[in-house]
Amino acid sequence: MNVGQGDATFIYSQGKSMLIDTGGVRHFDMAKEVLIPYFKKLSIRVLDYLVITHPDFDHDGAMASLIASFPVKNVIQKPFHQINLGEYVVQNYQHFLPFLEEDNERSLVMGIQFQDCRWLIMGDATYATEALIQSQYPNLTANILRIGHHGSNTSTSREFLNQIKPKQAVISVGGGNRYGHPHQEVLARLEALNIDIRRTDIEGTIRYQTCKI
Repeated sequence: MNVGQGDATFIYSQGKSMLIDTGGVRHFDMAKEVLIPYFKKLSIRVLDYLVITHPDFDHDGAMASLIASFPVKNVIQKPFHQINLGEYVVQNYQHFLPFLEEDNERSLVMGIQFQDCRWLIMGDATYATEALIQSQYPNLTANILRIGHHGSNTSTSREFLNQIKPKQAVISVGGGNRYGHPHQEVLARLEALNIDIRRTDIEGTIRYQTCKI
């Protein structure tokens, strides 16, 4: 979902729904202005799961308003094993909190699996998190990578990309943001590996049906 300089990923399968992060900006209510109207447009009347990857305002800033204004059955803010969401399996790959200190490093990382289609949602995970995931899951790959930290050069190492081998990379980022995201060196890594780049600041909300646009 296009939430400007922030993250929000909505998943729906067989009547079951999940939102990963809410986005959040200071000058208006992201839940009432963006998230809930989008759910209503899709005839979503209840959210089965709200997962918050980590406590940064651009990821959880609309959480309180969303919970107050829309039915949410389950809120998850800590590592979990897996969730069956309709036909999809949502798996957590963040099992390394004892070895990590900084908030972004501790971000949840989730895989979404359906048949031969796999997404990987990185939150704001950094090089340190990526390296631990590589060591624990040496065979992990993904068709579509929602890259970490809005394209910051603290994430998306060449080594990680070489293992994950995504066909497409989705960057959730606000146009003209003050951080300079996505950083040019990250874009260069993606381009060097012929990974198709998609950006919410250019396309707006990006929708897929499994691995198809």
